[in-house]
Amino acid sequence: MKSFLIIPKKSNTAAAGGLLVSAMAALLILLWVYTASSKLMEFSVFQFQMQLHPLPDWLAALLGWSLPPAELALAALLAIPKTRYTGLCLSFVALLSFTVYILWLLVTQDHIPCACGGPISGFTWWQHIAFNLFFAFAALGAVGLINKNQ
Repeated sequence: MKSFLIIPKKSNTAAAGGLLVSAMAALLILLWVYTASSKLMEFSVFQFQMQLHPLPDWLAALLGWSLPPAELALAALLAIPKTRYTGLCLSFVALLSFTVYILWLLVTQDHIPCACGGPISGFTWWQHIAFNLFFAFAALGAVGLINKNQ
């Protein structure tokens, strides 16, 4: 009697994992390109909002100039298969770092300026945190899938 239970071969599992990694990379590319372009389209507003953060002026200025190119660089790393793993790791670190920064601001500040653009700027801070953590742990999950399939 033939069994109706079909156990997928490792190659099918690896292909599915590769598809998930590619999908997550695509979502992160959209996120990084969106965030960089929204900052660059209203660069003077973004620069002003960065100066409102409780950071030393030199650091706010440095971040104001370096964040959009860094976000575009992350998108590029994710788009290239050979650098995708690095892009996923750095995306996790960047998203987790920003989330920790938001939490620190929530604890220490009365007013928190938002330097986000587009619909994300309408999020509450707790929605920002949930959004960032979703993408951070999705990136981490993709890293885990890559490690598992190697």
